[in-house]
Amino acid sequence: MMAKKRYIVTYKDPDTDIKSATKVMARAISTKASAMRDGVAAFASPEAFETFDEDVLVFEGIGVSTTTLTGAQAKKLENDPEVVAIEEDFEVHAMAKVDTEARLTPQPHPQPPQNGGEVVETREPYTEAEDFAEPQPTLESFISPPQIVLPTPWNVLAVRADKAWPRTTGRDVKVAIIDTGIDDDHLDLSVYGGASFVSGVASWNDDQGHGTHCAGIAGGRQSRGFIGVAPECELYAVKVLAGNGSGFLSWVLAGMAWAVSNNMEVASMSLGSDVGAPDAACSVAFQTAAQQLINNGCIVIAAAGNAGHLSNHWVGQPARCHGFMAVGSIDRQRHWSAFSSYGSDNGPLSNVEIAAPGSSINSTRRGGGHTVMSGTSMACPHVAGAAALLKQLHPTWSPERIRARLRDTAT
Repeated sequence: MMAKKRYIVTYKDPDTDIKSATKVMARAISTKASAMRDGVAAFASPEAFETFDEDVLVFEGIGVSTTTLTGAQAKKLENDPEVVAIEEDFEVHAMAKVDTEARLTPQPHPQPPQNGGEVVETREPYTEAEDFAEPQPTLESFISPPQIVLPTPWNVLAVRADKAWPRTTGRDVKVAIIDTGIDDDHLDLSVYGGASFVSGVASWNDDQGHGTHCAGIAGGRQSRGFIGVAPECELYAVKVLAGNGSGFLSWVLAGMAWAVSNNMEVASMSLGSDVGAPDAACSVAFQTAAQQLINNGCIVIAAAGNAGHLSNHWVGQPARCHGFMAVGSIDRQRHWSAFSSYGSDNGPLSNVEIAAPGSSINSTRRGGGHTVMSGTSMACPHVAGAAALLKQLHPTWSPERIRARLRDTAT
């Protein structure tokens, strides 16, 4: 029996449904099919994902499906007139670790490309005293109870979110944290819903910690010395990474399809895979899914990667792919973080588009309280929170216009 691998199939028609996908597959293989509807329906049984040898799982709304095929079947399907691309499923990973900075020795490397997207500011660095040198903004008029005055964290000051709060806090803007899930019991987080697309895991509750930390940065409510960028946005937990911080492209695509069908307005994706060359190709399925999110009114933001201290320091995928806003990391002094992936002159997909604080960021911890983590994973939800602030202020703005405003007003 010929060995099979899991493949991702991208169709020309983004509205391809289970009936249409089955017809396409039937031309290459004999199949039975099950649709991905209402979020987790296709994954209700673990066997549906782990042993779907002749099953087709369709991620409705993004024109993508997944199945297992032999090499010969994949080649035949690749030539089908209704198929844009077929690619092997691959692993993706969370883009942060606790105390990452302490384990990295900063390596000298060129400055990130000056392509209009870099935000490192030529000003005196922050000091500890600066965070509290002036009276901090009172949140009483727009933050839900308990109403308190907070010392604003340095990273929130760095993106100037506090300057926007008198006008916008991200209220009612739907932000999908596509990650390891979110701790549903954390006092500083208000989660409005979600879904799990991890094989064999029904709950979107965080069993790793990464997604909870990212959620706090984007939309943490409040506690002493802590608040997120958009403290009144609506957080949604889209679990696509397992308890080890890793997952598969197919899981992420399922989460992105859920975000389309549930009308998310901001997608924060602190995950990805490293690439081995500056001109590495992007996943067609990733790009197709991102475009469908954009068409549905959702801006898609992704972490650039943590390979900056390595020889293959290129922006990973999906951040490097069309449709994704690639976010690099800066530290407290607004210097480029040593770990942050950066691009080259080999084309626009290689370059970081914007940057935000990602070094030693204090945010919500799974199980309660707070912890410090570093990575472009931490930078990404700062930009997602900023997008939510803009979306509340300008509800009719398209994802493209919000993205342009974020980029054009960065330092």
